[in-house]
Amino acid sequence: MSCPYCEVKITSSKKRRHSNLKTFLPIFIVLVLLLTSCNILTNNGTQVGTNTQSEVQALIPYRKGDKWGFCGRNKKMTILPVYDDARPFSEGLAAVELNKKWGYIDKKGNMVIKPVYDGGCNMVEPFIDGLARVELNGKWGYIDTKGNMVIQPIYSDACNIVGPFSEGLARVALNRKWGFIDTKGNMVIQPAYDFAGDFSEGLATVNLNEKGQGFKQDCGFIDTKGNMVIPPVYDDAGPFSEGLALVSPNNKYGYIDTKGNMVIKPVYDAAGSFSEDLAAVLINGKWGFIDTKGNVVIQPVYYDVYGRVGPFSEGLARVELNRKWGFINTKGNMVIQAVYDWTYSFSDGLARVKLNGKWGYIDTNGIQYWEN
Repeated sequence: MSCPYCEVKITSSKKRRHSNLKTFLPIFIVLVLLLTSCNILTNNGTQVGTNTQSEVQALIPYRKGDKWGFCGRNKKMTILPVYDDARPFSEGLAAVELNKKWGYIDKKGNMVIKPVYDGGCNMVEPFIDGLARVELNGKWGYIDTKGNMVIQPIYSDACNIVGPFSEGLARVALNRKWGFIDTKGNMVIQPAYDFAGDFSEGLATVNLNEKGQGFKQDCGFIDTKGNMVIPPVYDDAGPFSEGLALVSPNNKYGYIDTKGNMVIKPVYDAAGSFSEDLAAVLINGKWGFIDTKGNVVIQPVYYDVYGRVGPFSEGLARVELNRKWGFINTKGNMVIQAVYDWTYSFSDGLARVKLNGKWGYIDTNGIQYWEN
């Protein structure tokens, strides 16, 4: 017979029942060591045998005609296509639309949070750390995974949507001024700013003198206590990422560190935040990517007047060629061809894309999860 774990053959015979101890002991010691080794491998997660299979498959939003359901990687439907729209699962729940209202289902397809929420500005939110921001009658609040409204919907500012919670705080607008609340709904940084960004690496952008969409003045950075740690001297600014934040003095963009030192000179016409050690920058009307030293690593050959190129996420970044969108890798190779009307960035292996006026999802291999 053989060891059921490591398939080592064990010899056994009744004729040798009375073997002497000198023969038995070495064999016994070897068997103990082998069994122990097999047990260690099993406890460390190494698959043994051929019967072990993954118990849970990813559930992917799948559009069939004009209705949405969910399928596995093999495109086999696991939740029937009965919804008007759908989003990926997050923390065990997925947002789905029925009759122009949004709710949340679990992985068995049960509607656990009734569809009563609006989807203004096409903003339907996943759960993050047990909370999701929702819109009700033009105001924004936060629900938990049971559907309880834990922070009442009292915040609004057109499509400058209240923030998700980041580092324990969320940006909100009251009377056209922005501040920050904690997860209990307490206003911990008073609404005194014309605009505010989400906290990242302990700092958030704030604007003391907004002149209008796309033209800002007096941007600086506060910490989680509300202290202004980098003075508001920039025309525009973005969040910190990988230790750097884009800023714009005198209509050109560069990057500062968390101390406010300019580490990449402001020479770009526009720029994006760093992600996976790369940032999109606009050079002579075309977009390319630089590294954290300011070296151009992907040549500026992409065009997008609205500055929506990138960022890199899961090794891929969206780019526009001939008014169509696709994805490049960190070497600059086009790995998903530019055939889409629009794309969002990848998250958890999926990107939402628009093709011929209809939405669907693709994975990082470019496989499309829909049928018309």
